Amino acid sequence: MKVAFLLFCGMGLYACKSTLSKEFTNKECSTAKPDASPYSAKIFSAALEESVKIAAVNEENLDLLADFFPRAQIDSFLKGEVPHLLYSEIESCALNESIAQAAKGNIAELSLMRAPNSKAWGGSVLFHGDVFPQLTFEARTTSFGVPEEFQRKLWLSAKDAAQGAAWFEWREGTFKFHRNGSIRKVLEHLQAQSQNLELFRGAGADSSNGERIMSFRNESTMFGKDPNLVLQGVFFTTSESEARRWANPNLSSISTTPNRLLEMASSDSPGVFLDFNRKNLDIAIMMNSKNPDTLDLLSTLTLKCSVSPTIEVPLANDSETEVSAEPRQGPSAPLCL
Repeated sequence: MKVAFLLFCGMGLYACKSTLSKEFTNKECSTAKPDASPYSAKIFSAALEESVKIAAVNEENLDLLADFFPRAQIDSFLKGEVPHLLYSEIESCALNESIAQAAKGNIAELSLMRAPNSKAWGGSVLFHGDVFPQLTFEARTTSFGVPEEFQRKLWLSAKDAAQGAAWFEWREGTFKFHRNGSIRKVLEHLQAQSQNLELFRGAGADSSNGERIMSFRNESTMFGKDPNLVLQGVFFTTSESEARRWANPNLSSISTTPNRLLEMASSDSPGVFLDFNRKNLDIAIMMNSKNPDTLDLLSTLTLKCSVSPTIEVPLANDSETEVSAEPRQGPSAPLCL
């Protein structure tokens, strides 16, 4: 009886496995390109992979390509050991969905590089038809804590960072690889999408408005290692919900335009840095006295609200702060709804 029962279970598991396998292998996705998109998943993948092969001929580009894909994955692809960089046949439906989202003006994540501790060290996104790297700032401004397989050349100055990371431009049925210039291109996409832009910042009370931000210092947001070329960056995001995650306890904002940011990015003195972060866009304004437009913009930083009803009360010696559970008073920091 026991043998018969086990045999029955085994047959059931085999049937289940066969059904799942059949569902996977027979799964069909639309081969047509999504509305407003210049390509289908199949055309996109083939064009991007061909562009990677062409770019990789120049060994200096391998470090730039490492912003998009793990070095080992690029190496295996170039050797023909893996057929695709981004997707397999089973995953083509997800790629089609990413292309459809990007065609609507959204940021669509293509790949994410994770270390064994689950920390992300790069990857790629699709935005208005072009491919950009993501999460480049930390990987290219510090060597501390970056796993060896994800290490890249550091930006030695704010000017290096302000040139923008590498990117792939969709042009006339193929992708063209650019070694830098991604910042300007992203801003041009934003300019075509909207004339106005609101940037959000979640921070503590010490950097929540135009006065306080001018004296704010944070070593982890410095651009460059050369003491004569290092600049403080003040980070914002285009996503209010993302900014609230960083609010401690304040949420602030700046109203600007893509055109104004383009003008600051076009200056000979570094002014703007952009970095994709999953489906969000982080924008850093550099505190650069040689580019006064940046200081003018930062001075307009306005406190919107507080995500917490607590307030910081300085102690007598001003060296520490204690937290009060009393609600914030006054219109300067209403509670975020």
